[in-house]
Amino acid sequence: MKISIAALSLALIVAGCSSDPAPTSSDVVAFLEANTQGADQAKISLDACHLKITFESDVKGPNALALLSRAVLMADLSKFDFQTVGIRPLQDGGSVLIAKWLGTADDPIALASRLLDLSTRTHKDFQPGELTLKASDGSVSEEKRMTTSDLQGADAQDLAGLFQKPGGTVSFRLSSLMTGDANGVTQTPAPHEDGPAFHAFAENALTLEKPEALLVNLTFLGDTAAPDQLFGGLVTIPRQLTFSVGSDEKAKELTGLFYHYVQGSCGP
Repeated sequence: MKISIAALSLALIVAGCSSDPAPTSSDVVAFLEANTQGADQAKISLDACHLKITFESDVKGPNALALLSRAVLMADLSKFDFQTVGIRPLQDGGSVLIAKWLGTADDPIALASRLLDLSTRTHKDFQPGELTLKASDGSVSEEKRMTTSDLQGADAQDLAGLFQKPGGTVSFRLSSLMTGDANGVTQTPAPHEDGPAFHAFAENALTLEKPEALLVNLTFLGDTAAPDQLFGGLVTIPRQLTFSVGSDEKAKELTGLFYHYVQGSCGP
């Protein structure tokens, strides 16, 4: 991630301001509701330093395929760095605020261990393998697919080594393949056979009490969130938080709001 000069100079400004009263949780929620993209379809809450955003939206896939997308983000804001952030411009004139995991914060090893335990209760054995992904911006990431026995054998030291790698985290994905016919027309997909099991795992993950960082994203065929209609899913521990707002100035304003809120409300 590139750190912009604007973001760095903002960090110096907000760190030096102490005369204004610290923002309240209501201030932060109100700003997010008024300025973040898709906020009209989201439910946002902030309890002390624990942010929760729940999003649900009807979307259209290929050939006007009806899909229902549900996402839940939970994060302890004190674990993320709002003093030095990234601000990336969007093609529509908006900007994305990027706050990385705080270097001095403990890695979420206990959370990862709980997720691994939950996964082994609901999933059948996985096929091992490695996957290299290349994003449109040229960045490359590598993923190692683990079997159930691998997951059961992972200990705290293994997880610590994983989190120490750049961008290292634990993710669980359910992916469905959409195929085309001889004319290249995308065929209507079927729900994933492992959908109910993955849905149960995702719901169990959402019951964890105030996790340091957790993102659950589920996509269903049709317009109802039925476990047997699950088409794709993701459960992961995000190593950075991203917020899409309308402009570079709004991204700076949100950075300052988060920074001062954490300083005033997330202390020991």
